[in-house]
Amino acid sequence: MLRLNLFYFAIALTCSILTFSQVHQAQAQFTCSPNSSDSTVGLQPQQLPAGEANSPYYEIANFFFPTDTVFQGTNVQIDSYKVLNITGFPSGYTYNCSQQSCTYNGGQHGCATITGNPTAQDTGTYNVSFFVKTFVTTPLGNQSRTDTIIRQYQVNSNPNVCTPDPSISDPGFYPENMTSAIAGESYEHVTQILFRKDTLLFDFDSFTIDNVSGLPANFSSQCDNPDCWYPGGGNGCIKFSGLPQQSQIGTYNVDLTVTGYYEVPIQGTQTGTRDISMQLEILNDYPDTICDPTSQPISKGFHPNPWPNATAGEGYEEVISMKFPQDTTIGGQNTQFDSFSIAGINNLPSGFTYQCDNPNCTYPSGAKGCMLVTGTPTINDTGTYNVNISVNWFARGQTGTRTIESSIEVKADIADTGYLSCTPDPTLNEPGFYPTDPPPGVAGQDYENVTHMLFQEDTTVSAPIGEVTIEFDSFVIDSITGLPANYISYCNEPRCSYPGGSRGCIIIKGQPTQSHVGDYEIVASVTGYGSAEIIGEVSETREITFDYKVLSNGSDTICDPSPDPVSEGFSPNPWPSGVPNFSYEESLTVKFAADTTINGNTYNYDSFKLNSMNGLPPSYAYQCRAANCTFMPDNKNCINVTGYPSISDTGTYSITAKITAFGEANVNQTEITYEMQHTISIDSIPGNIEGSPSNMANIELYPNPTNDELTVALN
Repeated sequence: MLRLNLFYFAIALTCSILTFSQVHQAQAQFTCSPNSSDSTVGLQPQQLPAGEANSPYYEIANFFFPTDTVFQGTNVQIDSYKVLNITGFPSGYTYNCSQQSCTYNGGQHGCATITGNPTAQDTGTYNVSFFVKTFVTTPLGNQSRTDTIIRQYQVNSNPNVCTPDPSISDPGFYPENMTSAIAGESYEHVTQILFRKDTLLFDFDSFTIDNVSGLPANFSSQCDNPDCWYPGGGNGCIKFSGLPQQSQIGTYNVDLTVTGYYEVPIQGTQTGTRDISMQLEILNDYPDTICDPTSQPISKGFHPNPWPNATAGEGYEEVISMKFPQDTTIGGQNTQFDSFSIAGINNLPSGFTYQCDNPNCTYPSGAKGCMLVTGTPTINDTGTYNVNISVNWFARGQTGTRTIESSIEVKADIADTGYLSCTPDPTLNEPGFYPTDPPPGVAGQDYENVTHMLFQEDTTVSAPIGEVTIEFDSFVIDSITGLPANYISYCNEPRCSYPGGSRGCIIIKGQPTQSHVGDYEIVASVTGYGSAEIIGEVSETREITFDYKVLSNGSDTICDPSPDPVSEGFSPNPWPSGVPNFSYEESLTVKFAADTTINGNTYNYDSFKLNSMNGLPPSYAYQCRAANCTFMPDNKNCINVTGYPSISDTGTYSITAKITAFGEANVNQTEITYEMQHTISIDSIPGNIEGSPSNMANIELYPNPTNDELTVALN
């Protein structure tokens, strides 16, 4: 059993790191694993290892509390304990627990890293206080208490910083750049200096190195001379040291601000300041060939966006560069970010993977990074993918997630999918696209069609200076939209680019199903590039429109959609009127939009299913051309309505169509209703009646008192 007066927390320091003032808890850059093999209660070791001026300090602190103890003769349960704070270290030291809250259960081992960068001014002895709060369960209820344990910590001087190289004969800083560092390994580099003695105009009295900026966190620098002062023509050196982490991998621009002091006749002592720039690269200790975070100049965010296109049948390998911000505004206050991590990437093409240049895809604020995206798409993967990158951020105890949106398009390529090839028609002599409309497809049957093209060589247009002849250099088919789902299109030329006056072709291929039955408007966006005298280079984009239809397999004669433009819903509405004792048949055109606004909310849908039509006259029935009355978005379809109303059916009917809209793979189902009207009236008898009612005995003639003419009534 452990007595309660031992409730101060036990931290066992085991190895060496970096820098503190009043010690602040740091966000997870330096992690540790508790030493579960040592169950000694109390602070271990009893003496904190000393630090050394101008050398990074890094220690791992282990601590442990049992599950119970004896207090005033009573056994009590230790529920948990929490490290509240660590104070007394030199300025700039930080600590970071193995658990973010620094809270542990009774009987659980814990640890924390302590880091700092002591300077020559920090040499001396410090009383460091560790505060821990323990929560226990006693017969009198839950209680807690806070204990303090004090340990001495010492920073020693480091007289042997570096030794200047007297063999240097040319003034300058050597080497030009710092040697590379390896993540996870202690780093030390010495820059040798020979300061200039004079110029043609004046002699230098002395130089000072005023500042060193751009070093990664937990790195330090120290001159061999106190105050970094050197006489003109003197030798010197600077030692750089640190312990780089995986999260710091990248390239750093390190600047030394140097001031020279010189005498000018009459004017006296003058000064001049300049920056000496060097580069420091921190390399990965695991596959450092994944990608280069400096390959793309980027100020913040992800680049490129959208991602470059992929090609079916070809291996895809692309480096996405990243630059993370240093601060943000939270609750109206500027807040410094601590770190970022990529939690995942959703909606990649099948078989695509990504790998970051840092382990666990974790980066400190302000850092550059990169990830390598690889995969080999197939012809079945063609299409556009909206890629979502989930990024977790950490800022002074707060955390959140942000989604970065990007996209990648997988296209077909004739080089690897030869069955998609087509040969231009050499007999064309009139510029245009042929045929003007592609032949219809049939549900359940593979579809393939070739559209042939002949592009113009030139054209004449009217301009303020008169008629101008434009000679076309090239044409590019920028996009083809409006195709049914699972259809693809491919040009016979790479990038769909054609010289002016040339021939080309586009192959369209797909596998229509009953759910695709309907009318489609396919749009090819074509840009022509040309030039003309005086006005120079010109370009113009036009849209070429094709009407395409997918027929139902064996039931395409049910009805035909209206050839006229229709709005969303059912058309016509109201329906044409019916006449008692006459057969009624009407084709209703149906069209639903993929993006629909309902009660102020916008929804994106994949399909629509007609469940019922309520309120129809007694003898009426309807039949959909699409299988299961399921319609694809943004294309016209139809419903055939038939009936044989009687005289007792006269009147106006309010008909309600109930639709289920399915979005995101049948998720987010929404019920939609459409209201329509239909009237059955004897006033709707057409002027020229073809055919006769089945029972002529039901027709009576009677005077119309309004205009004294005979009116036909149907009984």
